[in-house]
Amino acid sequence: MADYTPEMFNLDYEDAVPMILKYRDLESFEPNQEFHPEQSAMDISTYFIKKYGNVRGKDFQMRFLSVMQFIEHYHNDLLQQGIINSLEGSKIRVKNEFLKILLDSFRDPQPPSPFPSSPLMNQDHDFNYKKVLKAIKLKFQGTP
Repeated sequence: MADYTPEMFNLDYEDAVPMILKYRDLESFEPNQEFHPEQSAMDISTYFIKKYGNVRGKDFQMRFLSVMQFIEHYHNDLLQQGIINSLEGSKIRVKNEFLKILLDSFRDPQPPSPFPSSPLMNQDHDFNYKKVLKAIKLKFQGTP
């Protein structure tokens, strides 16, 4: 499986985040307009499959969403650590070195699981904050 790089992530971020925000921002909906959160997932899945093909698209989508979920969940902590920076609106800038640590940690899916995994994840397949910080320290400070 080809690597999913920070450069690819950043390009996908520019394209996919508006799809995510479109369905999260309830204020953007007109009165009496139906809200379908599953539409966001379908739009993102279609985007990745069209861009990368069926197999790579599903794999890269899972990597992208895993990183995004981690960033969203630990947003304030990552801001304080200087790992991400807030930009205009809802956008953020993520340091490529940090993205590289997360993206390089992925292992290709191992049957029967269709999803990529990482030693930096917990049993629920979410990135573990303490493991990620330890990996950052090891990479940049050379200390555990």
